Amino acid sequence: MAARVFSNAALIVVACVVSISAQAPDRATVGAQGSGFVLTADGYIATAYHVVRDAARIEIEAPNHKGVMLATLVRQSEENDLAIVRAEGLSSDAIPISFAAGSAVKLGQDAFVLGYPLGALLGSTVRLSTGSIDSLFGVGDDPRMFQISTPVQPGNSGGPLFNSDGQLIGVVVAQLDAGVLFHAIGIIPQNVNFAIKASLLKELVDTLPGHEAIDARPNALARLSRARQIEVLTPQVVRIVTSRHGADTASSVDGASKTQTPGRGDYDQGEHYRRGDGVAADPSKAASSFQRACDAGDFRGCVSLGLQYANGSGVARDDSRAVALYRTACDARNARGCADLGYMTDKGRGIEKDVPGAAALFQTACDGDDMYGCANLAGAYAGGWGVALDDVRSVALGQRACDGGNAIGCRRLGTMYERGRGIAKDETRAAALYQRACDSDDSAACDNLGRLYDDGRGVAKDDPRAVALFERSCESGDATGCGDLARLYAVGRGVARDESRAVTLYQKACDGANATSCAQLASMYEYGTGVAKDVKRAIELYQAACKANDRASCAAAARLSHP
Repeated sequence: MAARVFSNAALIVVACVVSISAQAPDRATVGAQGSGFVLTADGYIATAYHVVRDAARIEIEAPNHKGVMLATLVRQSEENDLAIVRAEGLSSDAIPISFAAGSAVKLGQDAFVLGYPLGALLGSTVRLSTGSIDSLFGVGDDPRMFQISTPVQPGNSGGPLFNSDGQLIGVVVAQLDAGVLFHAIGIIPQNVNFAIKASLLKELVDTLPGHEAIDARPNALARLSRARQIEVLTPQVVRIVTSRHGADTASSVDGASKTQTPGRGDYDQGEHYRRGDGVAADPSKAASSFQRACDAGDFRGCVSLGLQYANGSGVARDDSRAVALYRTACDARNARGCADLGYMTDKGRGIEKDVPGAAALFQTACDGDDMYGCANLAGAYAGGWGVALDDVRSVALGQRACDGGNAIGCRRLGTMYERGRGIAKDETRAAALYQRACDSDDSAACDNLGRLYDDGRGVAKDDPRAVALFERSCESGDATGCGDLARLYAVGRGVARDESRAVTLYQKACDGANATSCAQLASMYEYGTGVAKDVKRAIELYQAACKANDRASCAAAARLSHP
């Protein structure tokens, strides 16, 4: 599944401890305001990724701390709109925030948020909003989110959502865009707000040094009154202000200057139509909105439109057009544009294949903190594709991408652990990384994890679990997953033996350019296993596998052609 990006126009989150302002390098201005909350005594702070994205300077203001502190971005998950920054000079004697178990959150339970909504208008003190959990899912039944009735306003972005025991259950990130929804269907939503589940933040937290102390932190607030809970939590809550590169400014509703990139509204509208957020999904309308955004200089629109041309979604597939759009974005220093241009260059789609050039683009993207670029660069170093083979460098890049929430990075890192390349071999660690990537819908990671269950390496052998993982991988379009699933159907391991089903799956995998599956399918045609015997068809399939450098298939094709 492609990474989901939250619309900035709809993002509204409540924070817990600090005020953050960010400046971009050129024409920097104060921008949209958000919130954050302290995680550890040595200055780690959680917030929403969109609050600090593209900022060259991040400033933190804490209620019980005089002056402004500088911070750096240390962890991010663009897919989940989460980030962790570290503030210089921030210390706290007591960190009362603890994570609630995800299973403890129930529909209808009370919840509250703390943050700095409309800061310039309402002031620089923490504000309370109360409400309830209205759904355990977000827009489109997104399982990563809670829907909450707790009122939130601009400035709440990145702040915490607490349960009645004062434990963290989420990070406020979004609300339905009233303007877009009214324009689309004539309805103004009332208190339809969303928070990312704290379990996803916990995944980022678990990559921090000393995270065990957070895991073991008891909840000291459960028996306190709501007023006392708020009194204890308030010193841990902050205000966030951001600006981005080349932004223009306009007066904001809360009196502070607000970043407004030309074309941003069109980009946000395109995201709504792409995802079906509050409106019917419409790839064609999304493409039109992204085109307007791109023309207005919002290069995220260029990248999103390029992806639609690359996939033929809402527009006729046109790799050359996708390449041109990615290049426009990359030339404007949009890191994702460089990463996607690198992918097209690596595959030779819409542009002459240039593996060293692709690696250079992935490096540029990674230097711009695009985790997809880092993940692909890790693959380049692992394979020696366009760069000198360097396993240690690949591990470091895979770790960085994985820590940043990129599933491909986790999978690549898992492969290095599985094979003991650049790092000590650890199949148990590999399995955990594959599981993390598979949970983020990386189909190749699901297949890799299935192999470990099939072999009993790093995990207890579990054939039905392997089947389920191969099935999931295959359904997501991974040819290797289809081939592995076919293999288990052919021998009846973990599933009832079904040679006809194996033939179908091998065909699907072979159509996806999996040479091993072409060879297996050829064998079934040669001997009439699960399908009518057809030597001519077997020769064709062996030849297809031979072209992919399967030497055994080359020999088999020659044997049948000249009996």
